[in-house]
Formats: sequence, C-alpha cells, structure tokens
Amino acid sequence: RHHRWRPLHFAVAGGHAELSKSLLKRGAKWNARTADGRALIHLASLAPDNHSTGDLIELMLQAGEGGGNQSISTLSSHGWAPHFLAAAADNLPAVRMLIRLGASVTQRQHGRSLLQHAAICGASEVLAM
Repeated sequence: RHHRWRPLHFAVAGGHAELSKSLLKRGAKWNARTADGRALIHLASLAPDNHSTGDLIELMLQAGEGGGNQSISTLSSHGWAPHFLAAAADNLPAVRMLIRLGASVTQRQHGRSLLQHAAICGASEVLAM
C-alpha cells in the first residue's frame, strides 16, 4: 500500500504540519505522487484531525519554496478532488478548510454532489455541517 511513499508522504498523511514544513524546506519532492496517484493535497485531506489540519492544508497549497505547491482542484488518478476525499473520510475540519480556501461546494464528481458523496460514504459529520 505504501509503495513509492517518501518521508514527506508519511508526514502529511499522519497530519504532521511542522514536520512536513521542515521536510519541504529541506528539499523534499512536493510533486511526487503515491503509487495510487494521490498528491500531497489528497493525503492532507485524509489526514487525522490533530488540530493542525488547517495548517497542513494551507502548507500544501502554499506556492514557492518551502510550500507544497499543490492546487485545490488537483484530481487523484481516480478523479477525486481533495474535498471529496475529505468528505468520504468524514474529515469535517478538512472539508471546511478546503471550502474556505476555495473548493467548490457546487462541484459534481462522478455524478455526485459533495453531500451525496458524503452520504454514500456514510460520513455523518460532513452531512451534519
């Protein structure tokens, strides 16, 4: 499952904003995707909420040296935007942050709205927002 993952992938997936920032500053490859086609912004969207979810997502979207240089609309190889992945994982803090930063609440993916996708995935916290 973690084939081709680098330390930065693990730091982001674990929700470690400060460690991720340190790795980026030391030249970690921000554009390396996982074997299943996920970019750093996707991993940040799925990271556990440890009170740095917002910082981690903002870091991934930060342009330039030391930032993740990610786009809020980057699709995974399976065609999912970060806020749809966060909704599927019932990660309400990530969904809220991504919407606050510009993710579309009216976007449809694979024929579903964000809330329909959350319902299909059993994401009760996202549905209650």
